[in-house]
Amino acid sequence: MEPVSSSTSLGPGDTLVAVDVGGTTTRVGAVTREGAGDMDRFSSSRLGGEPLDSLAAIIHAAVPHGKTLIGAVVGLPVSFDAACIVALSSPNLAGFEGVAVAKELTKKLGVPVVVDRDTVLLATGEWISGAGAGAASMLGVFIGTGIGGAMLVAGVPYRGASGGAVEVGHLPIRDHGRRCICGNIDCLEAYASGHALEAIARDAGVPVADVFTHPAAAEGVATYVGALAHGLAAAVNMLDPHVLLLGGGLHGRPGFPRDALAAAIRQHLRAPVPSTSVEIRHAILGSDAVLHAAPVLFARAQTGRRSAPLPVPC
Repeated sequence: MEPVSSSTSLGPGDTLVAVDVGGTTTRVGAVTREGAGDMDRFSSSRLGGEPLDSLAAIIHAAVPHGKTLIGAVVGLPVSFDAACIVALSSPNLAGFEGVAVAKELTKKLGVPVVVDRDTVLLATGEWISGAGAGAASMLGVFIGTGIGGAMLVAGVPYRGASGGAVEVGHLPIRDHGRRCICGNIDCLEAYASGHALEAIARDAGVPVADVFTHPAAAEGVATYVGALAHGLAAAVNMLDPHVLLLGGGLHGRPGFPRDALAAAIRQHLRAPVPSTSVEIRHAILGSDAVLHAAPVLFARAQTGRRSAPLPVPC
């Protein structure tokens, strides 16, 4: 991986650790003055035991021999308050609701820790060095165990009045009464997340790993694509980004219907804009996006510039 540029000054022995905590997998990597290594798969299961202790151990273990930990940046699939201090909702990850995650990890590690939504880290990394590079505004949507989103304006996340903006996975898209893992009814996640895909695979009698390529699951996958397209088109129609960036663990699986999804999204976009103005791109960095984002988000946290208002164009 190429060296990561940022406004964070790293000394010869300094290490900034980046962690991407997903609903099922946690990955960790280290950023040093020499650059960044690939994100390593730390675990194939959820965080075990006391999650903050588990995270602290993961961070310590990621520091290269002979290097000094100066800080950490952690992405979590949770919703925070407006100041990114307290985790308010964590439907796909137990043990974080009501916890001041950054404050507690800072105590445990003895160095500054910046915590944000995982989607903000992933979108920021793609904006810096990946498929979103150069976008004046970008809506990043990451499809995995859940469906998360982040809206970047000039590379800075828009968070809304209370910190809960761009919860794309919880847009209501149906009136069928299907309960989402968050507790609400008919959210996009109830129809198009990893949980929904497991149900499709089960009904088709195929392994979930083969669901996008097995003929027996074709009808269910078509329904899945339709639901996902409705939700994403609604988000684009509301936010009117220059770029819609699609990524996430499911998006990266073999056979994921990228072309069919993009075409279905465009069918539901309002004309003439954003249907003719939005560009649909696909993430290319995977979890490594977090390594590119970490130095920038760490530096922003020191200056307090962690959020952006939506611009008023006219």
